[in-house]
Amino acid sequence: MKKAAGPLNQYINIGKEYAALGQQFLNSKAGLVVKLLFTLGILTLFFFQIDFEKLTDTVTDFKWTFLLLAIVMMVLRNVISAWRFQVMSAYIHKVPLLTLTKHYLIASMFNIFLPSTIGGDALRVFMADKEGIPKKKGLMLVLCERFIGLYAFGILCFLGSLFMPLPWHLRLGVIGIAIVFSIGFWFIFFKKTTASFIPQAFIEMRKHKDIIYKALAISLFYQFFSILVRYILALMFGIEIALAPFVVFIPLINFVTMIPLSIGGMGFRELGFVYFFSEVAGYSTEIAALLAVGAYILIIGTGIIGAIVYFYESVILGIKYQLKNN
Repeated sequence: MKKAAGPLNQYINIGKEYAALGQQFLNSKAGLVVKLLFTLGILTLFFFQIDFEKLTDTVTDFKWTFLLLAIVMMVLRNVISAWRFQVMSAYIHKVPLLTLTKHYLIASMFNIFLPSTIGGDALRVFMADKEGIPKKKGLMLVLCERFIGLYAFGILCFLGSLFMPLPWHLRLGVIGIAIVFSIGFWFIFFKKTTASFIPQAFIEMRKHKDIIYKALAISLFYQFFSILVRYILALMFGIEIALAPFVVFIPLINFVTMIPLSIGGMGFRELGFVYFFSEVAGYSTEIAALLAVGAYILIIGTGIIGAIVYFYESVILGIKYQLKNN
């Protein structure tokens, strides 16, 4: 076994080198141009599939009450995220829930303008540092939070697949995702190993297994809540659709948007909705397009709320401070 470890580590290191080179290119100006062109190409392909006359006919009964409900749920979703981060960071320093909720909302605003959600995560690390959580610890928590959240999505995707018919290749894919994430979760957080490909952030978190369990439970609640918000947005458009496809397809669409070849997952998200809800579930392309629009409403709506919070925190409170001192 010891002899095999050498070649294995060598292949892992080679993989890391190629991944680093790829990431370096994608973060360069040339990489940004490639991602922009790729995004525009996919979006063009998406829009050519849509019959806009049928699209307007599909929205037969726009329900404002569901829009208001979705807005409330979007705010609550960020509260749940803040709660999870508070639980995970409590052993370092307990930050008030309201403060962390503001962090998530402000980060969501910056995610609209930045190429990916990584920018929002980095911003949260800096804001947490101001609240007493060192940057290195904050980054560790964000990485663990991301992985646990993805694992929760994988669990929900598998459970949802038990209640609806799926093509055999897609069912195998769902089972494969659940197995891979389950093995990865156990290997990273519970197996006593210090393999070079496991980030130090995950290894350090092993000392707090009770926090890992709590974070997973909250993540399951959060991810189901996120799925439910998208279902509410479908009802807002007057679309009669079952909940089960959302439980299965929304996690899969989120996994697809993680492919770092477009800006913020644009293009992949739209094609994901068309493929899963139209090609697999059998709904019309126009309904799938409206569901993709609902996803953007969720992103933009949360960003607007975050902008209001940011404006109040940065401008209004600054003016009040100046008036008080002068």
